[in-house]
Amino acid sequence: MFYHFTSFLLIMSVFVFGNTYFIDYVSGSDTNPGTSQSAPWKRCPGMNGFSAAYFHAAGDVFVFKGGVTWPAAALPLTIAYNGSVENTDTYTTDHAWYSGADWTQPAFDGELFEKTLVSASDKSHVLINDLRLINAGALTANGVIGFKFINCSYFELSNNTFAPESWGCLYVSTERTGDYNTFLVHHNDISRCAFAMRFVPAAPASIMYNVQVYNNTIHDFHSQLSGAVHGDGIQHYCSPDNAASYDRYIEGFKIFNNHFSGDFSQVAGSGGAMTALIYLSGSSKGVQIYNNVFAPQYSGSQSPNFFESFISLRDNPNRGGHHKIYNNTFRTPVSGGQAAAILEDDTRYPSPFLDVKNNIFSNFNWPFDLRSTSHTIDYNDEHFVSDIGKWAGSFVGSFSNWVALGLDRNGHSEDPGFVSSTNLHLSQTSPCIGQGADLSDHFTTDIEGNARSGSEGFSLGAYDFDLDSQPTTAVQGTLLPTVPGLFPLNIRSYQNGAARISLPYFTQYQLAVYAINGQRMGPSARGVAGAGLHVVSMNKTRLPQGVYMLRLAIQGGVVSKKICVVK
Repeated sequence: MFYHFTSFLLIMSVFVFGNTYFIDYVSGSDTNPGTSQSAPWKRCPGMNGFSAAYFHAAGDVFVFKGGVTWPAAALPLTIAYNGSVENTDTYTTDHAWYSGADWTQPAFDGELFEKTLVSASDKSHVLINDLRLINAGALTANGVIGFKFINCSYFELSNNTFAPESWGCLYVSTERTGDYNTFLVHHNDISRCAFAMRFVPAAPASIMYNVQVYNNTIHDFHSQLSGAVHGDGIQHYCSPDNAASYDRYIEGFKIFNNHFSGDFSQVAGSGGAMTALIYLSGSSKGVQIYNNVFAPQYSGSQSPNFFESFISLRDNPNRGGHHKIYNNTFRTPVSGGQAAAILEDDTRYPSPFLDVKNNIFSNFNWPFDLRSTSHTIDYNDEHFVSDIGKWAGSFVGSFSNWVALGLDRNGHSEDPGFVSSTNLHLSQTSPCIGQGADLSDHFTTDIEGNARSGSEGFSLGAYDFDLDSQPTTAVQGTLLPTVPGLFPLNIRSYQNGAARISLPYFTQYQLAVYAINGQRMGPSARGVAGAGLHVVSMNKTRLPQGVYMLRLAIQGGVVSKKICVVK
């Protein structure tokens, strides 16, 4: 969609809409108008060396050419302007405009210049989307933070690749008293740092509202974990981090649908390591943590106890606790290799009134290390090695002892029945299917967007049971050789949101849409039908224009077809 400049008078008010500018470092020039792909700029406003004549309007869109790299000489990028309500300034891409044989993300490459790569201060209504942001720091341990956003509101970071080779990736902070509203971080790929993101209310009476971190892949911190460096995935704390800082906090903090994986072991040294994948040590209350997969790995000779815990909680004594930890899948890579999945660490700063439901804890030496006793813990599967964990700071022992304390009376302690050790979907024989509490007041889908069963019982863990996750016989074309019959498994056509399919026999089926890179998209349809031809309506309104793969799965086979969405 292209924005244009328009002005008109309506009840003595002037409305100005943004323009679209195109940027190509290879063939562009800042002497060009920048408003067409044939005459693009070389840099955008806020980049080092930008020299074009430019007059900002809220809602301006800056489109970077795919397959092109902006080197250190053009960086850093300092966001210099604000958007406005309904007119967001946008830094993004057009997948039809690229250099090379195939589209790839445009890259901002700091070439290890050891500086912040992108920053903004006191800015609002800004979207940064679909960029590759790399090499801000160095290949060895360093103190660089790749991306800093201070006193910002209505900010959104989506679909980016962050690989900064720096101590920190994203740092979001408030350094002035006041209210700051809405910071969204979603559908990003984050790696090669020691911490993925920190949210830090740092000024007295500064409150951040509506912080949401979702659908990110956070992985492989190995290259930046050396010496005494301690790593964290998503961290929240107040500055200064003491009891008197309870007047600064986040209201409405949600962490959901994220996937933590890859190598989190140290590359060198032994003094540091990972602290946690989610680390809360501030004064925020009622943080919601749900539908996340915690499945880190380690390499080399490092002890498998390479984390303090997967979730560490050290709340402010004057404000905090009441966190909701729902439907997460926790798996440690080595049997007995991780002390605790959830740690309430410090008796001075407890995290009271936790609500822990519908989670899977697999392969842990002990899943819990809790210091207080005000928590609600139920409907979980704790598949542990030596002990259920600590309650009031003391080991409990067996699962039956745990239940005798009034904990997990509707839970169980069994092998969760994953499809495999690396595929943490639930197999058809999993004891976790349909065994959870109905949490549909909080969310209604799983990590992949599949509907949860609601009143019939949520399945435990991040993945609801799903035909699409089951091992199948992949086929090409239209014939499934192992299922003879008149109607082979096939997607015959797709048009205007409706798929025409054929099924070989009476079966459950699922249709789902994937991006070309394999990422699951939102629209899907499920049903039960007999052998023959069927028309299945799908919701395509959430899909942007582009090319996708439509996948049809049944118990016994799967086929895919490339589709094109045009709006």
